[in-house]
Amino acid sequence: MTNKYGRENVSQIITFGTMAARAAIRDVGRVLEVPLPEVDRIAKMIPPVGPDSTIDGALEKIPQLRELRDKNAKIAHLLAVARNLEGQVRHPSIHAAGIVITPRPLVEFMPLYQSVKGEITSQFAMGTSRPSACSRWTFSACEPDGHPRYHRTRQDEPGGESGPQDHAA
Repeated sequence: MTNKYGRENVSQIITFGTMAARAAIRDVGRVLEVPLPEVDRIAKMIPPVGPDSTIDGALEKIPQLRELRDKNAKIAHLLAVARNLEGQVRHPSIHAAGIVITPRPLVEFMPLYQSVKGEITSQFAMGTSRPSACSRWTFSACEPDGHPRYHRTRQDEPGGESGPQDHAA
């Protein structure tokens, strides 16, 4: 895509990693100086995935965690602070399969983010609003010949071109 539209007109899309329950508990425990073995034991009580993988879900389903919270004010405080951090943005990253293309340089349409590694991405995350002149593409699985397939999530390409929505690269 950069060969066709130019490096200054094509960017990957930013995405944001969020604070999961276990990570929030570990980070808050470190700040509150709760002994690491105790923090680790509490964090491991939270299921890694599923509907109970939140602090509230685990407190509802896991009696041992509720008991720890109810008997120990420091643990109750740790869980309360961690619950406030859970789901908050932890770090920026690059969307695995999304790019944005503009008819003129990207800086005319959107703010850009440069990572410490020098990677440039849009500051508009996938699914957020974007200028109407932008075209967003999502890349998916490779064909048997090794070429990727991609899907345009907007009908018109920069420069007014249009065509079928699914393409082989």
